[in-house]
Amino acid sequence: MPIQTAGLNQLPAKLNAHGTAISNTVKQVAGAVGTSLLVSIMTNSTAAHIQSMAANATGNVTQEHTLMEASIQGINDAYIVIVGICIVGLLLSLFIKKVGQASESPHVTSSAKKIIKIQAKTPN
Repeated sequence: MPIQTAGLNQLPAKLNAHGTAISNTVKQVAGAVGTSLLVSIMTNSTAAHIQSMAANATGNVTQEHTLMEASIQGINDAYIVIVGICIVGLLLSLFIKKVGQASESPHVTSSAKKIIKIQAKTPN
């Protein structure tokens, strides 16, 4: 069961529209914040790797090669953060309770019960 469906099933049917709106808003904000966070991590990590590589440079290593290697290391560091976030999300998803969708009306009339019994007795 997808996580969004599980979350919306917790709500009464009359609040589904509000739940969907909140869910979509949170997705948009999290996407924007996540992108800016990962770009910041990549940029700061790249700068740190450039300084480290420049201090430890031996021989005739070109500036272009150093910049390229530092950028790759910065991207790798951002991916490590993404993997960590995914692992935390996966672990948290193990604690989601399965719930059925909230019904429109909790009371079933006697005529509806009779119809259900008749339908159960008739073979398909």
